[in-house]
Amino acid sequence: MRPEVTLGSFARKHHSLATVQRGSRHFCGESKGKRPLRPKEELLRDSTHHDVPVRRKAVKDLGKYRDDNAAIAALAKALGDEDVAVQLAAQGAMSKVADIGDERTVKATLERVSSTCEWTRIAALSTLADITGKHGHATRGTSLDLEVDAAVRKCLKDEDWGVRRAAMDTMAARAAPNCAETVEAAKQLLEDQMGTVRESAIKAIAALVPKGSREAIDWISPRLDDWHESVRRASVVAVAKIADKGDQHAIELEKSACDDRSWIVRKAATDSLAVTASLNDLASLRKLARMLEDFDPLPRMAAIYGLAELCGVGHRKAIKLAEARLEHRDPGTRQALALMSVCGLRIAANGTANCAGHGSGDGLLEISEALGTAVWHVRRHEYVEGQLRTLRGLVAQPIADTVDAHPAQVGEGLFVGNKKHATDVEHLVSLGVKGALNCAPTGISSLNLDVYSSNGITYEYTNVSQDNHSYPILHDRYGQRSEHLETAKHFYDSIRKSGGNVLFFCVAGQNRSATLAIAVQILHGIPLQEVLTTCASCRPWILENVGFQRQLVELEALERSRQALPAPSEVKRRRLAEQALSPHHVEVELLVSGLATMAAAIPVVATIDTVRAVLLERANAYLRFERHEEIGRFWLLFTKFGLPPEFDLVLEEMAVEVKVQIARLQTTFGLDIVKPTHDATDAEVGADTVVRWNSSCRFEVCIFSVLKDSVHEPFIFRHQERPGAPGTLLAENFLDTNLRSWDFASGEAFRSTEPIVFSYSDDPRSKRDFMNISTSKYERQQFSHPGEGGILGMGGNAIVHRVELEAVEKDPHPVKHLKLRRLSSEHNLDRRWDAAAKRPFSLAKMLAFMEQKSEAGVAKRLRMAGALNKQGRLLYFYGLGITLASNNNNHEEYKFEVTLLSQYQEDFSSYTLKQFMDDYTKVLTQGDLCPEEEHRIKQMQRKFTLIKAKVLLVSLLNGFRDLTLMGVQAFDFNHMNNVLISRDCRKCRLIDIDGNSKGSIQFPSTYIQGSDREELAKPALDVDLSLLLPVVVQQLICGKGRGMPFVTELISKVRRAPTDEKAKELIRQIVQENFFSANSLDDERAMKHLSKVVEWFFALLMKRPPWTTWTNDIYDAMRCIDHLPIS
Repeated sequence: MRPEVTLGSFARKHHSLATVQRGSRHFCGESKGKRPLRPKEELLRDSTHHDVPVRRKAVKDLGKYRDDNAAIAALAKALGDEDVAVQLAAQGAMSKVADIGDERTVKATLERVSSTCEWTRIAALSTLADITGKHGHATRGTSLDLEVDAAVRKCLKDEDWGVRRAAMDTMAARAAPNCAETVEAAKQLLEDQMGTVRESAIKAIAALVPKGSREAIDWISPRLDDWHESVRRASVVAVAKIADKGDQHAIELEKSACDDRSWIVRKAATDSLAVTASLNDLASLRKLARMLEDFDPLPRMAAIYGLAELCGVGHRKAIKLAEARLEHRDPGTRQALALMSVCGLRIAANGTANCAGHGSGDGLLEISEALGTAVWHVRRHEYVEGQLRTLRGLVAQPIADTVDAHPAQVGEGLFVGNKKHATDVEHLVSLGVKGALNCAPTGISSLNLDVYSSNGITYEYTNVSQDNHSYPILHDRYGQRSEHLETAKHFYDSIRKSGGNVLFFCVAGQNRSATLAIAVQILHGIPLQEVLTTCASCRPWILENVGFQRQLVELEALERSRQALPAPSEVKRRRLAEQALSPHHVEVELLVSGLATMAAAIPVVATIDTVRAVLLERANAYLRFERHEEIGRFWLLFTKFGLPPEFDLVLEEMAVEVKVQIARLQTTFGLDIVKPTHDATDAEVGADTVVRWNSSCRFEVCIFSVLKDSVHEPFIFRHQERPGAPGTLLAENFLDTNLRSWDFASGEAFRSTEPIVFSYSDDPRSKRDFMNISTSKYERQQFSHPGEGGILGMGGNAIVHRVELEAVEKDPHPVKHLKLRRLSSEHNLDRRWDAAAKRPFSLAKMLAFMEQKSEAGVAKRLRMAGALNKQGRLLYFYGLGITLASNNNNHEEYKFEVTLLSQYQEDFSSYTLKQFMDDYTKVLTQGDLCPEEEHRIKQMQRKFTLIKAKVLLVSLLNGFRDLTLMGVQAFDFNHMNNVLISRDCRKCRLIDIDGNSKGSIQFPSTYIQGSDREELAKPALDVDLSLLLPVVVQQLICGKGRGMPFVTELISKVRRAPTDEKAKELIRQIVQENFFSANSLDDERAMKHLSKVVEWFFALLMKRPPWTTWTNDIYDAMRCIDHLPIS
């Protein structure tokens, strides 16, 4: 009989043996005492404090005042706080301040459910789930409880996805098992447009339906193909929760989910398969065995425990699978396998092992031999752990506060340092350094290779692309040496043979360079402990990466046992071999941003397009091999060794004209320009102009999208930041996180004054996830404050942030002889200026706005024609830029975005025409607004005269005319949100000029060539003058302080008036009250002016002569507004 305790269950029960136990932290030998409760009055006062941490602590402590009405009222108010942290604190405190179902807390929270703020509604719904009684509670069924049910059901149809999700969670938490109403509501939300709402609906169904419900599995199974990974994960978990043991339909669904593109889903599917499948289910075991080869560690670990769960004790094939992977490079995988081996050994020793399908004697013998090998691996594992403890006693210490001024000597002629040490050539020469090996994934742009060469220093690099625990820096899981180790050893040996010293450097000189330096010495027979003792005295903070620590210990163990790691395969040897370049080619450094640095051979003499094609193929070859992807849209950037990071140039005609690119390559970077073969003049320099490239050139491929089945998908790369590692993405990494931009006209580079990372969401509809930025230069990423991103505005397709830019204007020391082109424009931007950076929400929108005929193309045309915008009626576009964005839901995922930059002016700020009209027509009632805002609006309405109305309208129409002067065909009013108003309400500025891809009058065109069929109208701006412009005029003349409904009703009365005189009388009364004082009734001149205004407005409104066609064309509209009578 098979034992009841299986191998897998034992491993699961003892999984905690391998986890790190964290004890309580004590200081000075005694535990921290409880903080005394602060007075209630003090807490009530601080609950409205301007500082968020103060409010949060006060709200949290108010929950300790049980059954206190004042505390309950304050907590209810805090649920509507502007900060999410305070709302969460109020939610927790509300559940503690009174008993479950208490009428006071429930009523106070219920009032917040109807708030106009979606954050407040979410907090209130979540609080209701905590403070109301669950199914069977004494308070269920009361009138107040029914009100709660009604409010929650209403919120299921809320316009905000966060509210719908909270409502679903609350409804499921309060529902009885198999509640038909709740299950039906969840079924409807399975089709919700937001992934997080669908996820909540799936969890609700799984929690409520009875075990084994095939119908419920059929509801959920289509969501296994959902585009949102969290929905797919929730679906596979729900299937396992609902299905009976051995349900083949559920098992097939889980097996298909094991092949999901997301490791999160694969891990959940592997866990679920182990739960649902029966013992010794052969098909499931085969699937779990294949999951052992997954490239992500967590699905592999789940597969290991799943095999143990389904195989039972003594399963021969399972033991062989475990034995084959005890050398795995991932510590979590080795840990799980070691637990399996220990478990199998103990049971076999008790004589209870049994092998299905084999004779007892032979089967036990095979198991004993296999387990003997496993025991050897376990003992070796114990040896490695002991060596690791010794290692951590010498190095991996906290980073010192002292300045890391110079590289440290860690071996014979071998130094370890950081990127700053590598640029101090004078000090390197004094140390006798003749070779520098860059161990990081990118080069240093400010590293002057000419200075290196003149001082006899050889430069080499090896692409250690990641500093994480699972990266095989020394050897892969099969024991084969890495190219990094081979490159490092070969470089060290060659430099030492010539009598020089060697510097290994990376970003911080902590992990990558230190690991390779120590490994090289191990290969030369020096004991690891001896090397670490030397390091402990000069650089004790190295080797923070525990994965690299383990690989060093394993390397020494293999060297001691004379099991030297095999040399590289023939394929690797060919890649490592130095290939002789033809005299017509030159080797340059190519950075694929976010991935790796590599060498590339380009023609010495070639056009920009030729070099682009060569480098694209080089980057594509790497991407196909490493990620099975192909580059979709990308930009090519250029700089040179020896220049600071800000000295770069985008080689994209979309951003900078080719003529300007050629000129800057010559003047800024000192490259020689070869004219085309035909007889060309300087004016004809363009795409066929040939450039002479050299080995100091550095190129960067910045990828925006990759092609998968000919479909563009965002290019995502991962960066993991760990405590104790100084290699933060924002400050201590080679990856440039400043927003980089270039002037459309001159090609001059601007950069954000601080490193900056924006946030984004996988779902473009989740606009809140785009609101955050991180500019913490010396800290890891902080996306904790919603709305901190200096947001100027947000539309249906994009969000606009305020960013401070700094011009690149001073020559760096190595290139003082080069001339820089300065920004030449009538706007005369200072060295530092504020920009409005526009970021589309989705990849499709970004790719669309980058097209020549779309927004970027139109913006470039407007920038080049800046002389036609001297009055500033159009948004002043500066250029295009590249920025970095991090997934707001997974801060280890990053992507690059193209952003459109325009000049920000405080005078205009983000005050749109729609906001102005709302203020201008607002009916002021006591208590609706704060006193300052009420005073501002009242003063604006009082001072707004007919002259100001005319000035504003003229400025708006002049802006439209300026667009026609620049050849733009269309403009989208967007309900008046695409027009900015100055603070003095006198000037208009047009923004978001994409024109629905109508960038300019096409040539050739029917209009230019003529037509025999019809007489063509004069081309003018395609803008809906017949709809929104009359609304603007009507509200300016009739709506001051009266509200928009009043204007609509008045216009309707005027149109329905029996006679023209009665209609004019209605207009006269309103215009007189709005713009004429009571004393003017006796003034003949004022009454004459009033009559002219009434006649003009009536003719305009009813389209009577001479204004029958005033909305047909911009120029007709301008003539009409010009005739608005003013006193």
